[in-house]
Amino acid sequence: MMMTGYKDSGYMMPAGMPFFVQINPSSINIERGIGYNKDKTAGTQYAHMKYASHQEEKLSFKIVLDSTGAVGDLPVPIPVPVLIEELCKVLYTLNGDTHKPNYVVISWGTISFKGRLTSMKEEYTLFSPLGIPLRVNISLSFASHTDKQEGNKKENKSSPDLSTMITLKAGETIAFWCNRLYGDASYCMDIARYNGLSGFRNVKPGTTLLFPPLKRYGKLSG
Repeated sequence: MMMTGYKDSGYMMPAGMPFFVQINPSSINIERGIGYNKDKTAGTQYAHMKYASHQEEKLSFKIVLDSTGAVGDLPVPIPVPVLIEELCKVLYTLNGDTHKPNYVVISWGTISFKGRLTSMKEEYTLFSPLGIPLRVNISLSFASHTDKQEGNKKENKSSPDLSTMITLKAGETIAFWCNRLYGDASYCMDIARYNGLSGFRNVKPGTTLLFPPLKRYGKLSG
């Protein structure tokens, strides 16, 4: 496993040498989530869940750093404190050029995760008679991070980013266009209110309606 630090969110400017893990982790946890807004209809106990956004992905795993000589083939093992310092330069320490922690790419086999460190926990399990650490277990957690352009491509955003003017034809309804434009017919009442209507049912053909774009978290603009 290799961890490479970058100065920029586009992952184009490497920040020093990458860190190579001595022993590859035995397991890796990847967490994905989706955020929803709960829209509870007045007079009912039920809430409709409207899609808001895909949440950041999370990656976590444990690694072992060892300076007993049992790992690797170096004639003189690298001390654990030095290994931790090298790891921190990639993941944790503020970069002198950007004054913030690096962005990181974690590469191993088919896994390529782009993000930033969110937590780092050190558990020292072996010491020399003088109290010098010889082995440490390190738990690492990361949150994904991509620049805006790549994030939009990844989410494959298809909701309109401009207001859309629609003139209803025979057989068309506000629900039909909400489902087509937003993928969610539950915006009917929102659209009706936005256009100054008292309700979304029985709107006559020929009525022109304005459908605003969706902002972040699934809310209508305007």
